[in-house]
Amino acid sequence: MALNLDEQPFDEQGLNERRFEESWFYQASADFDRDAFLDKAESHHAFRVLRLKVGDKIVVSNGQGEAWWCTLGEESGSHTSLIPFEPIERVPRPQAEYLLPILKGRDVEDPVEALCQLSIRRIQLVLTHYCERFRGKDYTKLLERLSTKAITGLKQAKKQWLTEILPPIELEEWKQLNPETPLIICEAGLDRVPKTLRSNYSILSGPEGGISPQELKELNLRSNCYQIGLGPTRIRAIHAPLVACGKLMGLGLL
Repeated sequence: MALNLDEQPFDEQGLNERRFEESWFYQASADFDRDAFLDKAESHHAFRVLRLKVGDKIVVSNGQGEAWWCTLGEESGSHTSLIPFEPIERVPRPQAEYLLPILKGRDVEDPVEALCQLSIRRIQLVLTHYCERFRGKDYTKLLERLSTKAITGLKQAKKQWLTEILPPIELEEWKQLNPETPLIICEAGLDRVPKTLRSNYSILSGPEGGISPQELKELNLRSNCYQIGLGPTRIRAIHAPLVACGKLMGLGLL
């Protein structure tokens, strides 16, 4: 039976009260029922960076909703054994997907770093009329960097679900693939959002230059299209996602 850490402590050390003081680790392949371990990179972080010792208690998440209190075992070359002893109560997978246009240079990395610390199910990179496009190059290196930031965000924010990073697609293609998905557009003007969203939904902000008039017109034809206002001032594309998510959190939608 999973333990709700918001209730009473479950051992004499008061681990419940210290949940957010403990070190969190990510291990995608962790099977807490059979073979739990830290890989070489996470082992290095535990013993060399954080100076933890055998017998110390940590939390390990597999990024798929499971996280366990574990005791650090012996380090042996390529991995460190773990002794799982108590699961953290599983939380539902986040509902929100963020549609993030490609930004110039490495600017896209800043909003991804912030979004991956929030309850965002996945980040779908999109190509819009005004966004930056990599001509003659693929997005492999970019996706690798963003995926690393997603893992860092999971550990930093002590999350049970890893934010998935999806390769870029044209906004038009996303619309065709997701005709029934509620969409919240981040734009100037008043908020126009439902009180609740009971299914998965998406959030879209623009690149430098914003969402084009043509794109806005077509998106607003959707019956399930809403809007979140970003205030009277002009906000940079790298900051708009965090402002929008902050508002949605305040409205209880994120």
